[in-house]
Amino acid sequence: MFEIIKELCKVKGISISELERQLGYSQNVLYRLKTQVPGSDKVVDLANFFNVSTDYLLGRTEIKNILTTKDKNDIALLIKQILTMLNKDDNLLYNGKPITEQEKTNMQIALEIVLKIND
Repeated sequence: MFEIIKELCKVKGISISELERQLGYSQNVLYRLKTQVPGSDKVVDLANFFNVSTDYLLGRTEIKNILTTKDKNDIALLIKQILTMLNKDDNLLYNGKPITEQEKTNMQIALEIVLKIND
């Protein structure tokens, strides 16, 4: 975990010591992560500071960023626009070929499910 934090600090242009100061940690707390497992409170603090997932910090995934509320709202807006197009346009194409009514219905159902999951 220390190496991941070190890299995130490098990208952000701050030192480990500066990160410790900004988070209100005592000196060398983060250096101890070379040999110790941090408490969940520190993992959450660090993830929030760098806007990454806790799984990324723990090395469980390579997906760095988490979706923000704005990202989710933008995605929901796009899905709603697509649903509007599906309801209005009878001549929709996919890969240059017209989609069938069944395919259109399936797309609508799938997109509505995605919207409900993200509510």
